[in-house]
Amino acid sequence: MWSLLLEGVSRTLTHELVRHRAGFGFSQLSQRYVDESNIGFVLPPEIEEGTPPFDVWVEACEASLESYRTLLAKMIAQIGETGTATMRKKRARQAARAVLLNCAETKIVVTGNARAWRHFCEMRGSPTAEIEIRKLAVAVLQALQAEAPHIFSDMRLVEHEDGVPVIETDHSKV
Repeated sequence: MWSLLLEGVSRTLTHELVRHRAGFGFSQLSQRYVDESNIGFVLPPEIEEGTPPFDVWVEACEASLESYRTLLAKMIAQIGETGTATMRKKRARQAARAVLLNCAETKIVVTGNARAWRHFCEMRGSPTAEIEIRKLAVAVLQALQAEAPHIFSDMRLVEHEDGVPVIETDHSKV
């Protein structure tokens, strides 16, 4: 079993990641318990800085964050003194998080057995995987190969036309 702390990833990535349930356990940063008023956003790899799409993305992130802060303040005022302090914060944050984008930055701890990690690397290291999660699969594979080469050495990185390696193995679904 290996437990990995993943930081600086988007909620888009974690939505895909948690679909791998067999052999995995997950513990993700809660937007209900954590105030996201100063949250960061993860730039999708397909968007290049300094381009018109980047400008649109930045504008959307700024608007989302401003909406979150405004909605949070209004929810805090609306809830008033009803319930415990912890419950008031949770109620306000759970409403305000509705306006945050999927590219919101998050943290997640993932624990998985060897079979689960192999499956993850094979599926998310494929050329058809989203680039952000493929980059993660490559990093995970490299870490696991260093830790347990006898289990992961048959998996190899192969250059891909988009510049992000893909993962191949002769022992699929081992």
